Amino acid sequence: MSAVCEFRNVGKTFGDFTALADLSFQIAPGEIVGFLGPNGAGKSTSLKLLTGLRRPTSGTVHVFGEAPTAMSVRGRVGMTPQELEFPPTMKVREVLHFLALAYGRGEPDLWREKLHLEKVWGRRTQGLSGGEKRRLGLACALIAAPDLLLLDEPTTGLDVESRRLLWEVVRDERRRGVTILLTTHYLEEIEALSDRVIVIDQGRKLFAGEVKEIRRQVRMSKIEFEMPTGASVEFQRVPHLSFDCRDSRHYVLWSRDSDQSLRALVEAGVDFRHLSVHPASLEEAFIQLRASGSRDRADGGSV
Repeated sequence: MSAVCEFRNVGKTFGDFTALADLSFQIAPGEIVGFLGPNGAGKSTSLKLLTGLRRPTSGTVHVFGEAPTAMSVRGRVGMTPQELEFPPTMKVREVLHFLALAYGRGEPDLWREKLHLEKVWGRRTQGLSGGEKRRLGLACALIAAPDLLLLDEPTTGLDVESRRLLWEVVRDERRRGVTILLTTHYLEEIEALSDRVIVIDQGRKLFAGEVKEIRRQVRMSKIEFEMPTGASVEFQRVPHLSFDCRDSRHYVLWSRDSDQSLRALVEAGVDFRHLSVHPASLEEAFIQLRASGSRDRADGGSV
C-alpha cells in the first residue's frame, strides 16, 4: 500500500539554524498519526513542507506520490495552521462559502452545524474568540473533503468541551477514510486519537511506534526533596533515569517507578524532607529521555 505522505532523509535549514535533520517517516492511508515534540522540535516546519509552503533543503517530500506543490495534490490536502488569520471584515459564513466556491465543492451549512458555528455564523471574524477561530479554521480545512488532513496544535487554548468536539470531528473524518497528521503537546490527545506516534526533537526523529510504547517511554515521575546541608546520598543505588542538584539541599529525581525509587531512598538512609512526587511534564520527559540516551534506543523504531 502506497504511503499518503513520505519524508525521506529530509533536512531543512534557515541560515545557520537547522530545523530538520535527516528526518524520515511514512504515513499510510487512513491512519491518524500523532506528531509529538517540544517547542522548536520541527513539527510545524514539517507540516509546511507537506503543504508545499516550504521546500526541503535536502531529501525528498512526497504527498500521494508527488511533490506537495503539484496541482493534483493541493486540492486533496486540508490544514489548520498553528496561527489562524482570517480577513477581519469577512463574516464566518462568507469565509466558508468563498472556500466552497473556490474549491468547486463543499457544504458550509454542514460544518456550521458540526462545529457549532451557528451563533457566530453572521459575525465578522475579527470578533471571534480564540476557540471560535479554531473551529472556523477546522471548518476551512474540511470544507473540500480532503484526503489528507494536517492539524497543527488544533486544540491549543480550547476549553474541555471544545476540545472534545474537535476530537469527535477528527474521529468522524477518520471513519470517512481521511489520513490525519496531528501535532500536539498533549499526550492525552495523542492517546485519544492516534494509531501511531512520531516523536521529534531538535529536528530529528526520537521515536516512532505505537501509542502504548510512547506511553511507556515518556511516563515518568518527578521526585523532589530536600536534604540537610552537608548530607550525601549514593544515587547509583537508587533506580532513576537522571537527577539534578538544584543547590546544596534541593534534589530532583526522574524515575519510571517512583515507588521503587522511594523505597531505595529509604533503604539508603537518605534524610529527605519536603518530599513531593508528581508526573513529569511532557517537556521534562523529553529532556530526560534525551539526557538518558533514549534516542539511541528509539532509533531502531521505523515508520
